[in-house]
Order: sequence, then C-alpha cells, then structure tokens
Amino acid sequence: MQSPKYKNNHTDTFTVFNQILEIVVKLYKKCIPTTIKNRKNVDKLVQPDTVIIACVLWGFMLGYKSQRATYRAVRTILFFTEFP
Repeated sequence: MQSPKYKNNHTDTFTVFNQILEIVVKLYKKCIPTTIKNRKNVDKLVQPDTVIIACVLWGFMLGYKSQRATYRAVRTILFFTEFP
C-alpha cells in the first residue's frame, strides 16, 4: 500500500497537468491558425498538439532543463503507456 503522502502528490500532479492542459486547449483554439490545425498528416498524430505543449510547460514548471528529462518525467509520472 502506498503512503497517503505519495498518493496526494500524485493526484496533485495530475490536477496541475489538467489545469495546464485546459489553459493550453483554450489558447490553442483561440490563437493557432487553421493552416496549422489542419496541416498534413494531422490524422496520424499519436498525441494532440495541446498535450505535447502542456507536457513541455509542465516539465518546465517542475524544473526539468531538457526535453529528454521532461519526456522521462511524463512517461513515469503522467502517462505510463499512452505516451509513445
């Protein structure tokens, strides 16, 4: 059984990420031109642009200095299997 301390931290992490994602989705819909939204091969995306942007911002807020470190954190903390 996990300690409540770690469970609380884990849910806080998801809460913060979801808040970031909501803001990014609103800004993406408002500010990104349709030429980028409807670009070539958009149907083959594994993750939407908004999730990628939110992951980078989340990693930056946690103090990760590189994309590799952010990717590792995303894979271990946020998305275990869904993130390629």
